[in-house]
Amino acid sequence: MADALLAGRVEGADVAPAPFVMAALQVYWTAMAAGLEESQLPVGAFGLCPTCGTPPVASMVRIGGAHDGFRYLCCPLCSCEWHLERVKCSHCASTKGIAYHFIEGGREGVKAESCKGCKSYRKIFYQEKDPFMEPVADDLGSLALDVLMGDEGFERRSGNPLLWQDTGD
Repeated sequence: MADALLAGRVEGADVAPAPFVMAALQVYWTAMAAGLEESQLPVGAFGLCPTCGTPPVASMVRIGGAHDGFRYLCCPLCSCEWHLERVKCSHCASTKGIAYHFIEGGREGVKAESCKGCKSYRKIFYQEKDPFMEPVADDLGSLALDVLMGDEGFERRSGNPLLWQDTGD
């Protein structure tokens, strides 16, 4: 089951234990990533975690220190974060047609960054509004934003590893 989940395959699998298996994988992969030296990191493809190759779950705009206001993509598997310029599609790298969406009256600091070119979106969290945001948990806590983005015709290119559903495809 772990191999299937890492590959994103849920067809025919019992999805009920999937979040627990993924949580265990997160612990294992995070420990492995924490033990790597910078020289051991593979050269990753754009938009994928440079440590394990997993697509990001969301991005986070940091507060404080030398990296105040910088955006980091967040890996849901190994917990690594890597810098990506702001106002740039994390899927196709376009800087044109980028827009930000939010739920009216919803939680401040939770938005979706959409790309008109590839019709995709990724959530973006702003620590200046809530310094305790956590990308995987807050992604689950903002599912209404996913519904809004789907209604507006945008596609999410990578999901949350703790939310599995068998679509029957």
